[in-house]
Amino acid sequence: MFEERVSDRIEGANVDHAGFSNALLNSVREVCGETTGRRQRDRETWWWNEEVQLAVREKKLVFKKWQTEVTEEMHKQYREKNRQAKKNGSNC
Repeated sequence: MFEERVSDRIEGANVDHAGFSNALLNSVREVCGETTGRRQRDRETWWWNEEVQLAVREKKLVFKKWQTEVTEEMHKQYREKNRQAKKNGSNC
């Protein structure tokens, strides 16, 4: 399918590098489709224990505070909560 589309686009034409590249990319888009480019951010949290869930919840709260009052102290608190959440998450 893919090979047929590419060969149909470039067959019989005097194609330079740009023409070949466009034919190839358009054929790939038709066959494979395109993504939005965004990563999937939802993580499966059902298996986290209470300690990990609490650490992540605290980290999120401190992050929101840091967003409203941008100070070095709030950034340090956020970094500390972030480290704790990562440590708890790796130990569960």
